Amino acid sequence: MAFFEGNNMTGGYGKGPDIINSCSVNVERGEIVSILGPNGAGKSTAMKAMLGLLNLKSGSVVINGKNITKLSPQDRVKEGISFVPQTKNVFAGMTVEENLEMGAFLIHNDFKLVIDEIYDHRQFLQNNLYDLQQENPFLLNNTNWFTINTTL
Repeated sequence: MAFFEGNNMTGGYGKGPDIINSCSVNVERGEIVSILGPNGAGKSTAMKAMLGLLNLKSGSVVINGKNITKLSPQDRVKEGISFVPQTKNVFAGMTVEENLEMGAFLIHNDFKLVIDEIYDHRQFLQNNLYDLQQENPFLLNNTNWFTINTTL
């Protein structure tokens, strides 16, 4: 059993056709997973279904053995799941750290420690991805770093 699972998910938007059909995603604890595909393939729809932003017609979502299919998005955040929006969906007039603080309001302990940990992870990534960035300077631009920070 994976740590985070979307099992045989089927769903779409409103009364329209299903966008995902029997879609399954399994993520082990500590694993980083990417969903790749062309525009319109259902990547965002699958993620929205797992995050509770889209109602499923069938299937289930489980985290750490707990079925969270019926939980609201905010209750799923409390279980350890978050959504990283595209940059046009964040608070553009705020700094990266201020955006992270907005997303951390549900953390019951000192979220400043979490933000410090994010910056530690970012430094590790910067140190280890330096050569790759030299080959393609657009690979890790500020937009991508914002997404990495928010994800961590």
